[in-house]
Amino acid sequence: MGINEYFNKVYTIAFRLTGEAGAAGEMAEAAIESSSLEFSKDGEVPSVALKHAASEVMRIFLAKPEMNYVHFSADNNDTNTVCGAVLSLEPVNRVAIVWRDMLDYRIDDLAEACGYTKHGLYRELNRARMHLKTRIGEKIKNAG
Repeated sequence: MGINEYFNKVYTIAFRLTGEAGAAGEMAEAAIESSSLEFSKDGEVPSVALKHAASEVMRIFLAKPEMNYVHFSADNNDTNTVCGAVLSLEPVNRVAIVWRDMLDYRIDDLAEACGYTKHGLYRELNRARMHLKTRIGEKIKNAG
């Protein structure tokens, strides 16, 4: 992938977690700066660099709970959208669902990067999935 695509993907990952453009930009910038990015001769960014930056975004997000990010309450109507439902999750649940189900990365890798146990992250992932199923199911049920 090219450098612009790389930057956009890292920002998108951060935005999925934060729901706020400014916080996502800061988080993406910090993650990119902390990774030692090496370009190939043709200017392409290796896919492993994206995984490393995504891991760093997750670590930053979990390490800074005071960071300004969107959190919808369970009563908020916006939680009936996929994005809103994800943003209504607690930080560790958001990280688990974005890492595993949106990015299709292994939970084992996230556990190592963020200092959680594999078992604990799978538990949080399942909670997140149930939450999304409930929220999105209510939306579909109410629309029909």
